[in-house]
Amino acid sequence: MTNGIIGEEGEAKITQPEFKTDMAKITDLQMTVEKQTVELGAAQRRSTELSNKISDLEETLSRSQREVSKLQEANMRLQRDLQEKAAQNEDQVNSVELVFERII
Repeated sequence: MTNGIIGEEGEAKITQPEFKTDMAKITDLQMTVEKQTVELGAAQRRSTELSNKISDLEETLSRSQREVSKLQEANMRLQRDLQEKAAQNEDQVNSVELVFERII
């Protein structure tokens, strides 16, 4: 069944109003496809940018974690040195007190 006119050979012919309607639909679809193509391209570029940014952030995080680890090790060494110095100081104070007691 057709909305057009049947021609002499029995073929369906599209009338002028149908042709304009079909062309308008095709034009709308083409515009939609073009718009979606542009949007897809923009989304792909944005995805690439975000992926690159994620990679940069992961690299920064990795460097920061290594730096934190080194700083923690240095902090532990300094704490150990401080404890050793405190123990040495305590030993010296005890030695001085012992010498004082012997003198008195």
